[in-house]
Amino acid sequence: MKKQTVECRLRITSGAVALAFRATVDQARNFTAALAEWSPALQVTIDSDISTVLPSLPCSRLWD
Repeated sequence: MKKQTVECRLRITSGAVALAFRATVDQARNFTAALAEWSPALQVTIDSDISTVLPSLPCSRLWD
């Protein structure tokens, strides 16, 4: 299966704290699934509001 290289914005929010990263769609989905199991209180959104200013998801290759 070919890896998906389309990028997206991954946004993680908890109360007033919000973090945004750039990731591939596959990485964002895999990260979101793992995070939901670890901490269901965190809200994660994936959208197409991508910017080159956004940092890459830390350790993004772990989520391939």
